[in-house]
Amino acid sequence: MKKLFLIVIFGIFLIGLGSATSSFYDPTSDVTAVWDEGTGLTFAEIDEGIRQPTANATITVDNVADSTQGPDGVSEFNFDTVTETPNNITLWVYTETGSSCNYNFLLQQAGATRCSQSITSATAAGWQSCTWATPTGDYSTMTIELSQVTKGGGGHTVCTVHEAYLEVDYTVNNAPNMSNVTADFVTIQGGDTITFYANTTSNGVNDTDVDSLTLYCDTTNTPTAANTDCTGGTTTDATYPYALSCAFATAQTDQTNLEYCRVYDGIDYSPVSNFTYTTDSTAPTLTVDSVAGDSVASYYDTANNGATMINISGESNMACRWSSSDLSYSSMSNACVIDGTVASCNVTDVATEDLTTRYLACQDNLTNEHNATNNLDVSFFLDYTAPTTSDNSVVGVQAPNYTVTLTEFDNVDADPTTLYCTDILGVCIPSISIDNLGTIIFTSLNRGINYLRYNSTDDAGNIQTMQNKTININQLPVLTSATDNATTIGGGEFVNITSVSSDSDSQDLTLWVCDSTSVTSSGCGGTEYCNATGSDNVTCLFTAESDSAAHTWYAFLYDTLGEMSVANATGTYTTDSTSPIITLVSPTNASTITQSSVTFTVSVDEALSTAWYSLDGGTTNVTMTNTTLLSYTHTNTSIADGTYNMIFWANDSYGNLGILEGNSFTIDTAVSDTTAPTITVQSPSNNSYDIDESVLLNITMDENITWAGYTNNSGTLTNLGNTSMTSWNATVIFVEGQHDIIFYANDSSSNQGNESVIVYVDLNNAAVSNFSCTDVNDSVDVVCTIEASDSIGLSSFKVGQNSTGTWVNSSLVSFTGTSNSTTYTLGSGNHSPLGFSAQLYVYDLSGRVNDTETESIIISDDTTPVINNFTYIPNVTSDLDPNVTINVNATITEDYNISSVNLMYWNTSSSSWTFVTMNNNSALTVGAESTVVYNASFTPENGTWIFRINATDFAGNAITSANTTVVVENDTSEDITTTISDVESVTYAQRTNNNSLGFLTMNNTGDGTIGFNVSLTSSSANIQNRLSVNYTDAQTQNYTAASGADVNITIDVNTTGLTTGLYDYNITILSDVGTTVLEKQLNIQTAVGPYLVTSIDTYSSSVTRGQTGIELVASVTNLGTSDATGTYLNWTLPSGFSLASGSLTRNLGAIAIGVSGTNTITIDVSNSITDSLVNISASASASGVNASSAMKNISISDPLTITITTTPSSGGGGGSSVGGGAGGGSKVYHKIIDVVRGEETYFEIELTNPYPNSTLKDLEVELTGFLSQYISYEKYIPKSLQPGESFNLRVNLSAPSYKSYEEHDLLVKIIGNLDKGIRDFPYQEIQNIKLIVQEVSKKQAEDKLSEAARVILEMQKRGLYTEKLSELLQNANYSLINEVIYKKSYDFSEEILSVKEDVDEAEDLLKRILISLGNPKESGLLVGKVISKNYEDISVQDLLTLDSFFATSEIIDLLELSVIAFERGGYETAFERAKEARTLLVLERKGNFLFFLYLNWQYLVIGVITLLFLGTLFRRLYRKKSIGRRIIDINKEEQKMHQNSIENQRAYFKGKKDVSNYKATDRNNQSKIVKLKKERINLRNKRIKLLSPREIHNELDNERREIEDEVRKIQKEYYKTRKISEKEYDLQFEGLNERLAEIEDESATIELMNSHKKVNPKKTTKEHKKMENHEVKKSIRKTLGVKKK
Repeated sequence: MKKLFLIVIFGIFLIGLGSATSSFYDPTSDVTAVWDEGTGLTFAEIDEGIRQPTANATITVDNVADSTQGPDGVSEFNFDTVTETPNNITLWVYTETGSSCNYNFLLQQAGATRCSQSITSATAAGWQSCTWATPTGDYSTMTIELSQVTKGGGGHTVCTVHEAYLEVDYTVNNAPNMSNVTADFVTIQGGDTITFYANTTSNGVNDTDVDSLTLYCDTTNTPTAANTDCTGGTTTDATYPYALSCAFATAQTDQTNLEYCRVYDGIDYSPVSNFTYTTDSTAPTLTVDSVAGDSVASYYDTANNGATMINISGESNMACRWSSSDLSYSSMSNACVIDGTVASCNVTDVATEDLTTRYLACQDNLTNEHNATNNLDVSFFLDYTAPTTSDNSVVGVQAPNYTVTLTEFDNVDADPTTLYCTDILGVCIPSISIDNLGTIIFTSLNRGINYLRYNSTDDAGNIQTMQNKTININQLPVLTSATDNATTIGGGEFVNITSVSSDSDSQDLTLWVCDSTSVTSSGCGGTEYCNATGSDNVTCLFTAESDSAAHTWYAFLYDTLGEMSVANATGTYTTDSTSPIITLVSPTNASTITQSSVTFTVSVDEALSTAWYSLDGGTTNVTMTNTTLLSYTHTNTSIADGTYNMIFWANDSYGNLGILEGNSFTIDTAVSDTTAPTITVQSPSNNSYDIDESVLLNITMDENITWAGYTNNSGTLTNLGNTSMTSWNATVIFVEGQHDIIFYANDSSSNQGNESVIVYVDLNNAAVSNFSCTDVNDSVDVVCTIEASDSIGLSSFKVGQNSTGTWVNSSLVSFTGTSNSTTYTLGSGNHSPLGFSAQLYVYDLSGRVNDTETESIIISDDTTPVINNFTYIPNVTSDLDPNVTINVNATITEDYNISSVNLMYWNTSSSSWTFVTMNNNSALTVGAESTVVYNASFTPENGTWIFRINATDFAGNAITSANTTVVVENDTSEDITTTISDVESVTYAQRTNNNSLGFLTMNNTGDGTIGFNVSLTSSSANIQNRLSVNYTDAQTQNYTAASGADVNITIDVNTTGLTTGLYDYNITILSDVGTTVLEKQLNIQTAVGPYLVTSIDTYSSSVTRGQTGIELVASVTNLGTSDATGTYLNWTLPSGFSLASGSLTRNLGAIAIGVSGTNTITIDVSNSITDSLVNISASASASGVNASSAMKNISISDPLTITITTTPSSGGGGGSSVGGGAGGGSKVYHKIIDVVRGEETYFEIELTNPYPNSTLKDLEVELTGFLSQYISYEKYIPKSLQPGESFNLRVNLSAPSYKSYEEHDLLVKIIGNLDKGIRDFPYQEIQNIKLIVQEVSKKQAEDKLSEAARVILEMQKRGLYTEKLSELLQNANYSLINEVIYKKSYDFSEEILSVKEDVDEAEDLLKRILISLGNPKESGLLVGKVISKNYEDISVQDLLTLDSFFATSEIIDLLELSVIAFERGGYETAFERAKEARTLLVLERKGNFLFFLYLNWQYLVIGVITLLFLGTLFRRLYRKKSIGRRIIDINKEEQKMHQNSIENQRAYFKGKKDVSNYKATDRNNQSKIVKLKKERINLRNKRIKLLSPREIHNELDNERREIEDEVRKIQKEYYKTRKISEKEYDLQFEGLNERLAEIEDESATIELMNSHKKVNPKKTTKEHKKMENHEVKKSIRKTLGVKKK
């Protein structure tokens, strides 16, 4: 054992000496070369390159000295500088001497001898040496000297040196080794001492030389004695094993420190090891997560539970406390519960609702703690009471402009948010904001019952119960009419005004009757006739004026509130206080009458009640007769001679008496009469016209006459007849023409008077000799010629025409004389081809009209057709291919009729046009303007084609459109889509050798075959060779695709052993079209967890100095495998960029997998910024997650660069807050568009140049924000817009039918250049458009809402409970107006309507049952059938309370429960209870049916047996047929569903469906297939029981053959023709195989059943059955090829 120990110690000692080795140096140059006996005199003669002990057998050249040379003969040669640190240096010389030659060789250093050797004579050839044992100094001057040659006895001999060299022995130092370094703390409180250890593992520090080692540590990576942090510890140790340490005080700052350490053996340093530790002098950084669940400041606790939970985030291993005082952690006593990095502090000392502050302090595991200066002050509101906002409205009817003031109140919130609404149903949803003491004015527009609904919400979210107030705004009184009792009355009589009046508010009404329209509620402004107050139909009485005049009265109706009815009334009456005026007609005053018969005649000025006269002063009164309206007469035939005074009286209808006195006459029969009678012609009037040949002749005289007659045109005197002695007449027949009539009258004294008149008799219409109009073109006036005559005389004419389809007459045109001619013009604007009719009306002086003349006018067509909307499809270059038909459409407008429309086309390489007749879609209406679409087509070959349209109408008017030129050629194009996400995340557990990254689809949309090369590259060598195309393990593959074909491949990656990190890779697709590069990333995570990816989505790549309002939008997406918490998204801006709105740091909180968060800010650029290129960056961080960042470069140019953001005009619709940080504003939308899923719509993007003297050019439009396959827009965009010019770009969009309600922000970016004349400036315009995908249209929702509202009103009128339905109606209205989610509103309305159905059914059934129970005999109740009488007007409750029921208590109880549910609105429950009552009622009345059975049981039994037999027979036959047909149908349906699955896959791989839609469709298909399979198996089982085995076998054989044919078909399509893909083949083959298995299963079952028919059922025991089951299973396994396990 001791020997072993000594050996080990000796070994260690040897190791400590280092490794001994040698170096060799040959002579390299001459100093002196005196020895001259050899063949050369230089160092080369003794530099042979051999080493002892090798003999110098091959040396031919030597350095020789003659023995006679003498001691002064010296040769000296240099060596190269010795670079090692020698232990010793030996000079080796291979020499020999003759018998008489002696010499010395010396090792010299800068001339000083360090060792020497004397060589005596006769020394045989061999190696001689001398050694310098302790060399020091400069080793660059080492030489060998050959000298001291002496001659001994004897003859001449020589001394010979063959070889010389230096052997330098030195020790190679072994550098020490340190495998690692550790410290006693990973995290340490700043200022505390940390100790690093270098010997933490076995042999962690060693030195093969066993040198004394020193440990140096420093923050630089080259610690030395002069550069070390070590101030303590065992830094030096000379013994093995080494125990080295380094101690020093840490920094006071919070930072991560990287310390480098190495050991030193005096010569060499070990490799550097490093260790990272953290100094922490700061208490944990705390943030508030939530207060009572509220995560947004200000915080609110709305629970009245005596505790407020404050959750804060800090760091792991901390401890936290809270207090009501601002203290340090150590001074607080209330502990919080710690869970990871979250502390939950349950504050229990806050009882009063108000703003409260509590102080939270924490201590980390290094005892860093908060104090009063830096602890977390958390202020929050305790507020669990809803606001109690009130109003000042009062009950009753109010006048308009009634002001209601709302007074807000809340225990905590001084300014709660109050919303109100008004309506007339009481169902509105408050949406109008109002502040404290805000007023709501109910104007005259709100008359009637109004509902004011309001509530307040405080900042804590406490919502006041809905306040419902009824505001009754006065409805104006209604004055329907007002009438008086007379049109004309006597002065001073009563006038009674009767009104038809009412008031909806049941107020008292006041009727004011005034003499003018000046009136107020207090009375008339002028003279008041009368007033009266009452309820309805107020009447009013007043005394009329005592004058004779017309009077107008005005009636006005006022209610109690002083408001007047909309309509007033007016009327007139006439007062008559004037006596009639009497005029004596005959006899004349003071006349003498020579006969005793006298006719007394007076005339009056008004209608009379009666008239009389007296000749004796009133003693005798004689009543006169009314002969005409204003003429009264009486004849006295026996008046004696004498003089008489006449008094006449006239009494009108209103009691006014007129008297005529002072007239007299004398009767003297002895005196002769010489005065002729005076004749008054009553008819005809002089110069009058009579259009009838029968003419009335009537005259009156001033005295009695004995005869009267007339002459016509000086013809025969003809007698007249008389009705009295003063009135004579006759009716005569006159011919047409002028009649000069003279009347004659003789009195009794043969005195004759006469009077003449002229009358014109017109018996014929005017004669029209010419009415003709010119035929013209439709652009020329029509001129008509008119010639007419009339014997009496012409008066005027007019012309009617029906050019518009309706007859229209002109105004009258003067047309005089007995004969006349003229022209009349009809303007061109009044007619169109083919023509129209005109009619002439000629009037003569008597008013007769000739309307028999008509004229047909032909209008020719000289208007050229108009070609509109000339379009063709396809109309884009990519679709214009050889042999592809071009369909041409044009809209032709023509005012008459089209003769032909031709499509003309020609190839520019040909010399003539080809004509094709275009087809019209509908016939033109002749004579009316029509617009028709014509179409035609042609199929071009390669080349340039020109086509146009020619349209000709029947009049020969033709038009040819402008030429359209297209280039037809095969094009090369492609469509590349992928399901590969931009970042694919894979955890360590998910790593495999073939992780699929997704699908890549290359669609050849061109006309020829395209070759595709797909290659995968990565800047990271770690995954370059791991990527694979389509599981081939190759990074590149070639594919070809025919026109219209797809190439679908998978991109996969081998992630086995791949370490964490984000790896970039590119997918490059090279084809005949070009190169497409898809930039992707692969994220490898160590474990399940979040992974953040940050991007800058909105920014301007170029801005100007001084530009403001630049929007920046950054987003962070969690692409990991679990939610991210404590997520922050930060902006970093360069100098010169200032924040205008938003926040540079936004706390996004938790972000779920696949969810994104945004931070939107607005920045301004400084005018003084000097940089021309800066960068902005956004970074995201979360708890325990990798940081992620993105950066964009922004160029800065002079201020003339234009970048604008379009601001929509008012009315463009509102928007919701999108993204943005705290304090960010709402996004303003240029347009808001609704699209109903499965339907199409469009909108227009307006491009406008508002800049004077500048041209917008190089315009491009980019639209993003929605699925590209559902958006299309016109390819043509004008390349430039002049000042003021605009262009509308139509965008067509649709929404997939599978979409539900969604909102999308569409971003329209218009870029180009603004040409100001001096140079171009960049131009950019942004338009924000909000797209809402609705499930139903707004009209559908509105119609359904209206229908629901009508239902509720109807139910309310019926007195039904509607409170719950009203709430549903409110929800529907809110969803329609506020949320703008039409489907949600529609569903609420539908729910109301469904309840209405329950109401009707329940009410109907209840009424029928109740009436039947009240009078069962009359109702004819029989076994479940209830026949009722008219019960519509009887309520359910009234029916229930009838005196007697013919029912049991159980039925009554059920009915009462049903009615109670009905009245409470539980209509469905009411219906169910009613049905239960009906069932019990039927069961109770079953005696009626039993009696019927007793009477007729024989016939019923025979009938039932017969029906059962026939029914069974026919049912079996029917089932056999229907099952077979259904199995065939199922087979077809299943095949169809498999085909649907294939089409669904194709659509998905082509990118036409997203993954969610694809999966949903696939699940639906598979579900249907499973159901079909189950149904088919059930049907097969049923068929076994119905058919014979032979019949089943025949059907199965037929079906088997069909399947086998189908299998051969798909095998051919897959293996030979390649018409279907492998997946399609597998899918179809699997389905057919399953059907074959079903057939075999059914066949086996039939065989087994057939074989067991021979078994005697009576002998079958449980054992037999068990064996039978065993055999069946065995047979089935055999048939299906299944081995028993």
